[in-house]
Amino acid sequence: MNTELKKQKTHKKVFMGLFIFFFTLTLILGTVVLLNWDYILFKAFITNRYLKTEILDEIYPEYVGQEVDGKYFRYFDNLSIAAVTKLIRDTGDDYYTYQYNPDQFESYTASREEKAALSNTKELTPDTVYMLLTNFTPDSLEFFKASLSEISNYSNLVLDLRDNGGGDIDVIFEIADYFLPMNTGIVTEFRRHRTTEILTKEIQTLDFNKIVILQNNHTASASEQLIAALTYNLDEVITAGLPTYGKSVGQTRIALLNGFYVKATTLEWKIPDGTDIDGNGITPDILYEGEDLLEYILESVL
Repeated sequence: MNTELKKQKTHKKVFMGLFIFFFTLTLILGTVVLLNWDYILFKAFITNRYLKTEILDEIYPEYVGQEVDGKYFRYFDNLSIAAVTKLIRDTGDDYYTYQYNPDQFESYTASREEKAALSNTKELTPDTVYMLLTNFTPDSLEFFKASLSEISNYSNLVLDLRDNGGGDIDVIFEIADYFLPMNTGIVTEFRRHRTTEILTKEIQTLDFNKIVILQNNHTASASEQLIAALTYNLDEVITAGLPTYGKSVGQTRIALLNGFYVKATTLEWKIPDGTDIDGNGITPDILYEGEDLLEYILESVL
């Protein structure tokens, strides 16, 4: 009898647990539907009842970037996202918020990989090694790490960031770890609901007598973050070339359904001394416009 009562109590607990779970789930789903009722209703209304489908057949490819073959309901969210991000670009000065369709994202990914593959190192003198970093992606980070044993054998480093338009900011945080002492400030990030000072997390493993960073007008974003972090925190860093582009905002990319992605500006950053370089860039220590910048540096600095 005691065993039977225990079983009944166990079954009752299980039943109540399931009831609470499904009740809560239903409540959450109901709230989501209620809060989005106008959008859901409009989506169903336009995609199923709107008469002039020839207009839809014209605007879907324009905004979504591909033919939808009458699948108006399936791609309506992408149409809405494309329209909103276009309004953001047209209304403000934010040119970095937009949607990728699957073909665009595939092309974007391939171009990043191809550009990262152009990164290289070479010996300039017995004391100086050259490293070209073409962008900041997982591939270029892998290249950087694979090159550590080589570049650490030299006294001087020429780090070429010309035409490096940036990339993943987490990558430059990890790269900065190798150059700077632990708990050194890299940048300060300002997001919508929080401000964070990004600090190095690892023990410094690279130590050069001189680091010369090459830059130009197309050196931007994450590249500028790395330049600022190194020049502010290390006495041995010299920058040469032209002023950088001046981009101190960052974007977050999220995956959507049907192979789409959306990218939106979610943060801005300032260099360690609090300066905002957006629109101004970073002026080099040595202003040099010639195409023989590397040769000039070898003769006059190293």
